[in-house]
Amino acid sequence: MCESMDLNFTYRTTYANGKKCDTRKTGTIGVCKVSRSEYIEVAKYIAAGGDLNASDMNSTLSGVAARMKAHVAEYDVYYTLTGQFHEKPLKTPREITNIEVWIYDYDLKRFQRMKDIDAVFARPEQSMVLTRYDGSTVTVTVKDGLAEIQDSRKRSQHLMMEEEQLADRLSR
Repeated sequence: MCESMDLNFTYRTTYANGKKCDTRKTGTIGVCKVSRSEYIEVAKYIAAGGDLNASDMNSTLSGVAARMKAHVAEYDVYYTLTGQFHEKPLKTPREITNIEVWIYDYDLKRFQRMKDIDAVFARPEQSMVLTRYDGSTVTVTVKDGLAEIQDSRKRSQHLMMEEEQLADRLSR
């Protein structure tokens, strides 16, 4: 079974009337489902300074970029030019002339900080459960360079951080 991962991205859409919607300014993030191998390949490409709008990408990378752009085109009818979401789609879709995509800034910086991307993604998932006196738990799970902290008292909340940040905080 192929594990699916979320690839977060921002984009700029240019319309036929010359107007643009740049989600790097509005805070809107697109999410594209990709396979684990595609995610790792994108991470390596981006960490090396690659551009997902370049025409010289391999077929895997260009396929991911095409899916990201298709996602933007499909959901464009639900967003205003200022990035606000609407429940009802536009009655007449805007004519899109160009879509540019970028990896979300947080993920971009995270990929660039990784010294050995293959080693980070090759590590098995690690989990630790801390039990309090009252029986409630705090679970720390580390996978793919990210740490997730979940408190059983606050089921709807969790904290995500890079595993390096968690290690630094614990070793202080």
